[in-house]
Amino acid sequence: MRDHMIMEKLTRKGDELFAIGKYKDALGYYEKALEMIPGNVERWKKKLKRKGEMLFRSGKYDDALEYYEKIIEIDIENINKWKEELEKMGNNLFENKKYDEALLYYGKIIEIDIDNAENSKKKLSEKGDYLFNEKKYKKALDYYKKVIEKKRRDTEKWKKKLADKGNELFDNKEYEDALEYYETAIEMVSEDAEDWMKISIRRGDRFCKGREYVGALEYYEKVINKYNEITQNYAEILYKKGNILYNFSKYEEALRAYNEAIKINQEYAEVWKKKDAILEKLGKKGETLGTRDEVLKINQEYAEVWKKKGTILEKLERYEEALRAYAEAIELDSGYAEVWKKKGTILEKLERY
Repeated sequence: MRDHMIMEKLTRKGDELFAIGKYKDALGYYEKALEMIPGNVERWKKKLKRKGEMLFRSGKYDDALEYYEKIIEIDIENINKWKEELEKMGNNLFENKKYDEALLYYGKIIEIDIDNAENSKKKLSEKGDYLFNEKKYKKALDYYKKVIEKKRRDTEKWKKKLADKGNELFDNKEYEDALEYYETAIEMVSEDAEDWMKISIRRGDRFCKGREYVGALEYYEKVINKYNEITQNYAEILYKKGNILYNFSKYEEALRAYNEAIKINQEYAEVWKKKDAILEKLGKKGETLGTRDEVLKINQEYAEVWKKKGTILEKLERYEEALRAYAEAIELDSGYAEVWKKKGTILEKLERY
């Protein structure tokens, strides 16, 4: 009798809190009341369901879900019935374009019904596909992420699916969204960051092939800002960024990009060659000699670099060294007419006929 009185008192207090909008506190009192007489489950199922429905109708979707969670806890034998109820509510929200709220309900279904989780994940994936087709790319990605979060198998399948979606977005010039899909493909389902970098580089290259250099530059910038691990692929992105800046005659900015690339990979011969070209344009002849030496340390088979090194040495009146550089260029390319001419000019100055 005493327990019954305490239960009623706790229930009334819960009702008072519910009436003033303190739904979580109210649920706490209902839980305590239920503990007083645990066998009174049917009464509490009806009461909590009624409260949950009221909250749902008034747009308090998070709170409503908490009430349904409590119902399932005390009536686990009828989990299929409550799962259907949650799915119906989720579908109602989805149809009314309340996608974030619907996702909460769908996610809860996967949590509570482990035995049928695969079927629930399949439905969730299909919802994501629907949103993607409706051009709601960010919402679709949220749904895909929820599936991946709950499904640690089939990682390669999801990696491919997200990459394919990213490619589709990229082809439709939805570059920001494409980048998010590529990033998710790697971050959520793969530890291979190099894959992400390679995909990113290819996407930026496609801009360049279409002569959309501004777009390419923006894309490389996004990649650099989002993912700046020190890797060979990251050096390549910096190199490509520098090339675009070079094409726009932004030599100082290009030089900074090339220098960053060289910090990562000092044996990146192509970057050294580009850096050399910029220094030459900026009239920094003394520095160009150093860059040419660096290129030749990496690969001595560049006839053009030997020629340029010889040119700088000639301008510095270091004729003997210039002649040796020209000789290297001619050895690599015996038909290099310009180098033969330069060599002849020096020999004439030195009166070696």
